[in-house]
Amino acid sequence: ALSTSPARHNDGGDAESWSQHHHHGGSQQLQAQSHRSRTDQAVALLDTVKSNCKSMDATVFLCDELATALLGAGSKGLFVKQSVLDWISETLNDGFEERYLEDRPGRDNTQEQEDASKSVDPSVPRGDLHPSLKVKEEMNLNGSAGSIVLSLAQLVQPRGDNQNLLRTLCANFRVMQAREKATNDGDLCDIEALLGCPMYVFDVPSDDFSYHDAHEKGHIVLQIFYAINWIIELLNAFSDQPHVDMRANTVRRANSLVNLLETLDNYLETQQIELPDLNATIPVEGGGT
Repeated sequence: ALSTSPARHNDGGDAESWSQHHHHGGSQQLQAQSHRSRTDQAVALLDTVKSNCKSMDATVFLCDELATALLGAGSKGLFVKQSVLDWISETLNDGFEERYLEDRPGRDNTQEQEDASKSVDPSVPRGDLHPSLKVKEEMNLNGSAGSIVLSLAQLVQPRGDNQNLLRTLCANFRVMQAREKATNDGDLCDIEALLGCPMYVFDVPSDDFSYHDAHEKGHIVLQIFYAINWIIELLNAFSDQPHVDMRANTVRRANSLVNLLETLDNYLETQQIELPDLNATIPVEGGGT
């Protein structure tokens, strides 16, 4: 569903894997070496963090560094080292679907799903995804062809590693889209499904918010908060795409963002809920951040 096959890379080995399409001078060679060093360092540190200290602040910060380096390389026509691309695919991209996405009900063509008695209508709110709140699929721009859904409503529940997964959702996506742009001449067609994929959200009419207890209100507000941040990342990634269908879906996402921001403001006026800080804060030796 989310192919991220590299469209272009250098097969000449690590020493030459950051070169330009055309002849370049000494300053351009230094520029390529600088980008190579930045991506290598970010990958090495991310690998260490994921294997050892598990710091979410460090993970978010280093994902941002890696994404920035990749986008810089792509904008300057530099080839990205294949070992870096492979590491991103194997370590970050391959697990993205498993961590954050689910197959949409009715999209599985197995014999069980062909049985009409077992089919599920995505438009009908479900009661099996949260202990007390019904969950519905919303903001689907892919129509019946869409095969995936972002499982926000499940992830806001405080169990397992959900808090860390939500904290790194946008950071992981930034690296994913940066990799796509760096290796496919800025094109995001291979991950276009993410722009239009629906989300699992709580089926709570705005007028009913006050009737829920504090625990449920917290989950509702967090789900909206993370939906807002997810849409902002989609807009940042896809706003420069030239394809007509992507541009149309980007406008639709922007309209959804306005509505979600208004809803969040209204809810926070009636219920004081502390929202997470998604910015990475890395301690600096000697104090401060």
